Amino acid sequence: MQFYDASAKALGSLVRVGPVTQANRNGQRGMAYSESGGTVPSGARSAQVNLYFHKLGPVTDNLDAFADDIVFQLDSTQILTVVNGASSTEGAVAPGEFVAIYGTSLGPADGLGGMAKGLNGVRALFNGIEAYLTYASASQINALVPYGVGGKADVVVKYNGNTSNTFPLAVTAAAPGIFTQQYGAGQVWAVNNDGTFNSPSNPVARGGWVAFWATGQGTVTPGGVDGETITNAKTVITPVKVGIGSLTVDPLWTGLIYTGEMQVNVAIPANAPTGKVPLVITMGSSSSRTDATIAIK
Repeated sequence: MQFYDASAKALGSLVRVGPVTQANRNGQRGMAYSESGGTVPSGARSAQVNLYFHKLGPVTDNLDAFADDIVFQLDSTQILTVVNGASSTEGAVAPGEFVAIYGTSLGPADGLGGMAKGLNGVRALFNGIEAYLTYASASQINALVPYGVGGKADVVVKYNGNTSNTFPLAVTAAAPGIFTQQYGAGQVWAVNNDGTFNSPSNPVARGGWVAFWATGQGTVTPGGVDGETITNAKTVITPVKVGIGSLTVDPLWTGLIYTGEMQVNVAIPANAPTGKVPLVITMGSSSSRTDATIAIK
């Protein structure tokens, strides 16, 4: 096999598989398995695979020669995007935020959950600082942005001796995303003041209140510690405003209750709109997506 650049110039050396000799066959006819691997040269844009049948004995030996299941597989550990772990939106990240990293060959085919560095043999580094992971698979990693990232959070994933491309991320004071049932638009995971889950069939009444959850809160006090177990809620430093339809209100309470996850309790004004109502949180200059909703009656 030979690799070529965009101008059809050969790159690197030939990658050879075989030849399959009589010794390999050990006197047996039929298929004989063989494989080889290597690194794709920088600048490669195409590859050519040639298959040769060599005469190993009398000419009749080649009359039934054949090959099957020829596979050319590129296995590249590559980050394609990094999004807010609650809202699935791209953009700058905040210290302590849950994020989802999507890509190819990031880890084993079978995903594994937990809370650890090096989960499932996968390491994710933000600006050189290794992050705690809560899920790791070949196509997705869930990670917590380390508190010490500084002014940027360039991401690199390492797995099975391979290192991914560097995926550049900016850092902001807060990057709020509300947890919804679809990790994007639609119904927010929220609990009504009677302890039942909010839904279109179970809306909260005007004058009541709801509790919901978000990530991207940024720094907290006492100071956040990567991968910590929080026993007493921590105070979120960046002020939070809650948008309920066209209304903007102050929350009743906010606090970091789990690593990467804050809770927001908010009262529903008597003049709030009813039905499926957009719910937005704003922290500093950053706001959550505008198509997350709660149900109000």
